[in-house]
Amino acid sequence: SLHETLLTQLGFLGLDEREQAIGRQLIGSIESDGYIRRELEAIVNDLAFSQNINTSLDEVEEILKKIQSFDPAGIAARNLQECLL
Repeated sequence: SLHETLLTQLGFLGLDEREQAIGRQLIGSIESDGYIRRELEAIVNDLAFSQNINTSLDEVEEILKKIQSFDPAGIAARNLQECLL
């Protein structure tokens, strides 16, 4: 599946366990059309409440940028402009 493929690619980044958890949360937020429509602030809150991971918006955005470099092109975009980049 798409999510399994993305999780496999996440494993190749060499992230620590905390960053991996953030990446898994982001990948889990990707909808079937490949977009992330949830606000990153909501994802930060989910990480704090469900996984006890205190993170910043900047850190989540940094990991999101890495995920956006995965195949297929345009994955995890938040809007059409990001998808085309």
